[in-house]
Amino acid sequence: MIGLCHNDFLDSSIIRKCLFGQSSPNDTNVKNYLPVSSVLTNETYQNRFCAYCNLEQEIKVSQLPDMSRSSTCRHHQKRFVIYIKLSSLTGLAWLFGFIAEISHSDIFLSA
Repeated sequence: MIGLCHNDFLDSSIIRKCLFGQSSPNDTNVKNYLPVSSVLTNETYQNRFCAYCNLEQEIKVSQLPDMSRSSTCRHHQKRFVIYIKLSSLTGLAWLFGFIAEISHSDIFLSA
């Protein structure tokens, strides 16, 4: 993957965007910072600015994997749901313990 500008290219703002990515918080166009490939040379560039400063004329955005359908993503989602359920149960147990301690009631105590 090419992440540098051609030596003859002199526009410092484009060079900075090629090297360091997003240069200001106002630049929210994510497509500018995705890897791109040259249609003619099949070279891959870090982002469209790197392709531009290497004088590429025709580029296409590289395909990224769809993480919403991956098994890893589903696995993490299931683990998160289990974590939330266990946290809720633990929280309720603590809550009942505090209520029993504060109220001095035998209702919450088991014999």
